[in-house]
Amino acid sequence: LMSHALDRLFGEEVEAFLLLIEKHMAGAGIDISNFFLDHICFRVETVSDYETFHEKLLELGSLLSEIKIGGRRVATYKLTEPFEWKGRLIPCVELPEPKASSFYPRGLEHVEFVISKDFQSFMADYPTLKFDTGAIKKSTNPDIALRFTENDRTVTVKFHHESLEKVIEKEKAEGIKEIIS
Repeated sequence: LMSHALDRLFGEEVEAFLLLIEKHMAGAGIDISNFFLDHICFRVETVSDYETFHEKLLELGSLLSEIKIGGRRVATYKLTEPFEWKGRLIPCVELPEPKASSFYPRGLEHVEFVISKDFQSFMADYPTLKFDTGAIKKSTNPDIALRFTENDRTVTVKFHHESLEKVIEKEKAEGIKEIIS
């Protein structure tokens, strides 16, 4: 197994996290093999953690964007060397600053897949699954999500229609600096 700089930075194996996602998707009956996995999200517990990981991620890639979403900063980095996994190249990492009101344990928290089907049709294909549709009507980057808990760890799989990189290009073109969510 090749170790990626992200494994060392995050102190956990990105591959193990992705295998967990893959296992849950298989268990849910969702074939993710043809979906583009455009980014992984790493959560931190404190603002100083955010600053530290921000600096370290800049050593592994370039900052695509850092905007305020729902009152806190969210940074997205394009990795100089995409994370390679099972023939996939995962180009981006998202790093949200913690919201004062909610606690997230430090660690990999979600992945997002790009799907071409509209959300209603996609969910209709899996009638037994409980999708979180709280973000389905967002004006910027709407998504639907599935959450799985294993060993006290909750991982989230989100599905959206455009990669984060494309969303950021649009935000920049429109001069969006802050999203009130």
